[in-house]
Amino acid sequence: MPKRVIDGEALWRSDKLKLVEPPIYRAEYANLIPLALANGSFEADPHRIYANVYAFNRPDITFEAVEAILAEFEHRKMLFLWRDRSTGKQWGYWVGIGKPGRLPPASRRGEHEVLGADPPEAELRAFLSGVANGCLGLGLGSGSGLGKTLVHSANEPGEGSLVEETEGNAPETAIQSGKLAKATRTLMATALYSKYPRKQAKPEGIKAIEKAIVIIAKRDFGGDERAAADWLGAKQDQYARSAQGSRPEKNLIPLPASWYNGGRYDDDPEEWKYAGTGNGFGGHQQTPIVAQRSPDERLNDQFRRYREGVRL
Repeated sequence: MPKRVIDGEALWRSDKLKLVEPPIYRAEYANLIPLALANGSFEADPHRIYANVYAFNRPDITFEAVEAILAEFEHRKMLFLWRDRSTGKQWGYWVGIGKPGRLPPASRRGEHEVLGADPPEAELRAFLSGVANGCLGLGLGSGSGLGKTLVHSANEPGEGSLVEETEGNAPETAIQSGKLAKATRTLMATALYSKYPRKQAKPEGIKAIEKAIVIIAKRDFGGDERAAADWLGAKQDQYARSAQGSRPEKNLIPLPASWYNGGRYDDDPEEWKYAGTGNGFGGHQQTPIVAQRSPDERLNDQFRRYREGVRL
């Protein structure tokens, strides 16, 4: 695997990186830069990237999230994606990585350092100038499993538009936008799952959280799923710190899917202060937990009762 030096000052103060949304994607730029081969390009198959970069120690990142991250970097013109016509492989090139000091010297390329495919100059110039003719849009080609072909259509409204060769010529940008939104939602749901006090039945839990994000976004935030995820995160944190959510008997805490599908985020938080032998879905007597007070609080309480008894 190639070793690459990161320019910290350029990374920390990058105006382009500041535009990447959601902000949790920004750190992945430094994480993915080492993919670059000696000439700055790399094989940009999302499946391969997920297996090499994330599968071992990043359970919070899904394959769909990898697709979304690459798409966002391309959208911000930090990453150029194209397909090699001779091999059919999708390649990526980090824009600006050719600056002096960021790649191995020419004397080491090819012999000591592996070279990737060279980006097509005409397409790269068109991409950087904002004309997408000839490019694959947001990296949605056979590398991502979609196998779509994009063409330029002079019949479509607007100059330089991209359409997909399918029935009805639906705009590819709408498909890309939906795919990006779904991947971002999955990433937010995975982050919420990782902080829930009981971690079991992960696939069902993430699916339930995604559903809750959509519901709350439509109900309270005008469709803003990021705001909905933040609100759900605050409610979940409040529950995790409560008497019910912090019980040592994990089997008494509802599964993530049960908690979210049951709309427990809408509960009165006062109810979470009581924990008995049930899981909060009824059927058991619930009593207040007093043991959560600190030893000093209990001692002060005993002293107060003693003084009141002396007065009597």
